[in-house]
Amino acid sequence: MVCALLAPGVFPASSAAEERVYVAAVLTESKTWDPMVGYGSGSDLVTYNVYEGLLSIERLEDGTWVFEPLLATSWSEAENHTMWTFNLREGVLFHDGTKFNSSAVVYWHDRMLGVNRGPSWIYSSYIAKVVAKDTYTVKIHLAEALPPFDFKCIMSNAFGAYGIVSPTYVQKHAAEDDPWAKEWMYDHACGTGPYMLESVEHGVKSVWEAFPDYWGGWEGDHIERVEFPVISDYQVQMMQFLSGEIDYYAPPIDQIPGVLTEKIDAQLVVDEEYLSVLYIFMNMGKEGPLQDINVRKAISYAFDYEGVIDYVYSGYARPALGPLPHGIPHFDPEVHQYKTDITRAKAYMADSAYPDGFSATIVSSPGNWEGIAEVFQTNMAEIGIDVSIQVTPYSVLWDLMADAETAPEFTIALWYPDYPTADVYLTPVFGPLETAWQNWAYYVNPEVNALLDEGRYEFDESRRAEIYKQVQGIIVEDAPTVFMLEEDRNRFLAPYVEGFKLSPIHGAYSIYDMSVEGKYAGEEPTEPTEPTEPTQEKPTTPTSTWIFAGVVVIVIAAIVAYIFIRRT
Repeated sequence: MVCALLAPGVFPASSAAEERVYVAAVLTESKTWDPMVGYGSGSDLVTYNVYEGLLSIERLEDGTWVFEPLLATSWSEAENHTMWTFNLREGVLFHDGTKFNSSAVVYWHDRMLGVNRGPSWIYSSYIAKVVAKDTYTVKIHLAEALPPFDFKCIMSNAFGAYGIVSPTYVQKHAAEDDPWAKEWMYDHACGTGPYMLESVEHGVKSVWEAFPDYWGGWEGDHIERVEFPVISDYQVQMMQFLSGEIDYYAPPIDQIPGVLTEKIDAQLVVDEEYLSVLYIFMNMGKEGPLQDINVRKAISYAFDYEGVIDYVYSGYARPALGPLPHGIPHFDPEVHQYKTDITRAKAYMADSAYPDGFSATIVSSPGNWEGIAEVFQTNMAEIGIDVSIQVTPYSVLWDLMADAETAPEFTIALWYPDYPTADVYLTPVFGPLETAWQNWAYYVNPEVNALLDEGRYEFDESRRAEIYKQVQGIIVEDAPTVFMLEEDRNRFLAPYVEGFKLSPIHGAYSIYDMSVEGKYAGEEPTEPTEPTEPTQEKPTTPTSTWIFAGVVVIVIAAIVAYIFIRRT
């Protein structure tokens, strides 16, 4: 399923036995591999390694953000802030052999508007037109002046900006009723990135091979082949990681002790820099108790924030400070923080229109969030709210939340931004209902909306900081959600995996920057004899699981004891 046959490049010739292979299980397959349609968890990992944008964004250790050249080597801004000039990298090829140049960037914008899905709303809102000045120079005209940091963030966004496809390839597979080849690109890919699609068996596995003519070159210990088996059961993933069948594993919290016990050389990567807040959304769009601010404040004070972090997350999380995560520019660390105070919660409940409580439902995804729902159920019982729990896959929530009247009263969900600005974080979650992607509280505040509109185009940084500080304060005061926590991202890696680094913005990471060379340490070079099927002895699955089982029992007992204590 590659784009086309490729001429020999600089990639070193090797047999299948010599290829450096990285295997990472995924819970579900990306809904689509079309970078103009895919817009969520899973699709970013493919986009980030198969496609490229004009520039990339990185966060330094001191918390500052920098922009690096990618398919553009340099850029400049017009004095009136409404036009940018990008000088493009020469000598870059798409996976089908088509040369990358300014016409490909123009086609990127045209196709985005034509497909009109996923991240297109960002670019249609801010970009008026893209013009090729010459073969390797493009000019991007904005609809109106935009602060430079925000525009560069937009142009380094893994969703949308990393959607530069080969025009030749797309046009080859277009049809009269599908001029942008959306149907074909559902499970095909053709970018300029280091990896290209080799094969796919939907729901089972996809395989990605190194692109021999990648402009970045292949000197060094780069991974040459990537396999993404689809394994929807965490327990099966864990056993395959323990046995050495997969190199990467994103575990639920309760499995961490067992894996560390069974595989003492495993690398546990704990990432505290994820730009995400986990909320309990309160459905204010449905007539009833949650339209009463006293009820919402009672809930905010009744919730056991530290208990969830200790008992459900085993310490792998921190309390959230309002609607923005730390690390986003204009985050206000001084915003009011709700803390557990049952006396205060009961007082708010007594002052509400529902002093005797009510019945409600909370929807949760399986795993850690199910544990949150159980704690929430216990907490709410103390102020007279009878909560039932509904567990459903996260992907189903979008359909469930389509209508305020049929949506549940409470929903556990997180949000992470397309890029690190306060606007693109706050607007989709707390902004106008007609444009907010995940305003699952059905929160409407005209003052907040007006401030968001003002802050979006404000060039004065001091004024802008004041605007977003004011927005955060108003949202917290209105209490449309329980501002719960910022969770760590925990990943297990095989001991030989090097160079792994999660993006702080989304769930992807650069496989090209990684190495599994230690996986093949000491192997004998393959003699140039007749090809034979490579044979590898499969590592034995560990059979000693007593310690792991004991740890699990202890964790479960702690949660049960916690719930019992809270009920009594």
